[in-house]
Amino acid sequence: MHETCSSSDSLLEAYCSQVETCTQIALKCMDKESQKRPDIVKITEKLNEIEIGADKVINIICKGING
Repeated sequence: MHETCSSSDSLLEAYCSQVETCTQIALKCMDKESQKRPDIVKITEKLNEIEIGADKVINIICKGING
């Protein structure tokens, strides 16, 4: 049971990190100075980074449950 609880905490932490990153991207996209706004390539790179991070957490949790 303790392993499941800590796994859930890790997953929640990963999702919170994703939300935080998306919020930061959104705020940067709204900058009044267009030169400071991220382009689509940078946005896509950031989103891919957080997706990979969440996938790693999910894989670790699945191994713990199945292993």
